[in-house]
Formats: sequence, structure tokens, C-alpha cells
Amino acid sequence: MSQSIRPFRTTRLLGTLSVLSVLGVSTSCRPAASPAPTVEKVVEDFYADHFVTPYYGVPDSARLARLRPFLTDSLARLLAAADSMRSADIARSRDEKPRWADGDIFTSLVEGPSSFYIKPGIRDGEAVKVPMAFRHQEQGDTVAVEWVDTAIVVSEGGRTVVADIRFGGTWPYGRKGTLVEVLQP
Repeated sequence: MSQSIRPFRTTRLLGTLSVLSVLGVSTSCRPAASPAPTVEKVVEDFYADHFVTPYYGVPDSARLARLRPFLTDSLARLLAAADSMRSADIARSRDEKPRWADGDIFTSLVEGPSSFYIKPGIRDGEAVKVPMAFRHQEQGDTVAVEWVDTAIVVSEGGRTVVADIRFGGTWPYGRKGTLVEVLQP
């Protein structure tokens, strides 16, 4: 596991440079076996997708397909069920706001983060808890909101995947509990 806090953008650049240097140095004719991703890398890649194409509310089926490699089967099913509830709400009444329509469901703050750092994971039985230090600051604001949510990462079917997210925001209206609890019907 990583031993330092890694800024998102720097980590992506260093990862790319590492891959390029490995490719440039390798003299073997056999393809190099790609190492299994670290738990921190899985969480970083999951949230990186969110930063590249921000999405609020539960992911629709197309977005869920993109996120699927990072999720346990049970979490993917809960997200798909929430998407179905949102679609049913829209079909039932165009005048009322549907469930799961907006807000960043993957962090404590509905507005979502403007940056994040992945901290080293901590083994807890079969799972690894990966703290994520988030920061939200609007352009031009001098005040920022900072908090730590924790991704719960497990091995499932030979894949390293996110099973849940424990929300850590301490303000009164922040998301509380875990993502799985929030998504339960």
C-alpha cells in the first residue's frame, strides 16, 4: 500500500510516467504481467472517472456500465435499483422532483469535491478501508469545505472493488452513514 498522501492529478501523471518507463526499459520478448491494482489505485480510478465527467444523482445505465469494473455486484445492483426508482418517479410525475436526481451520491457533500487525495488503506479483516480527503472550494471563494470519506474495498471474483463508502462529513446536512445504507429501499 502507498505510504503517502497522493494528490489526484500528480498520481495520474506519475502512473503514466511509470508505465512509460517500464515499457521503455523492458528488454524481454514476453509481455510483462501487469501487477494487480492496489486498493488505493482502484479508489483513485473510481473517483477519477467522476472528476473527468462529473455526474450527479445515481448513475444511469450507461454511466453505471463505466463504473461497473470498480464496484461489487451488490453495490452495482443497489445503484441500478436506485436508477430504476428515479425513472419510475419521472414517468409517474413530471411535476415532482424524482428520487436520486441530483447531488453527488458518492461523497458526503451534495455539491461534490473540487479535489481529493487518497490516503493509505488500512486493512480491516477481509476489507481495506481507504480514506479519501476531499475538498470543495468554489472558484473565487476563500473558504473551503474539507472532509474525509472512506471507501471500503474488497476482493470479489478476483477483482479489487469498492463495496461501500462511509460518509465522514461533519456538517448538519451532509450525507451520513454509508452509501449502501443510503441506497437501501
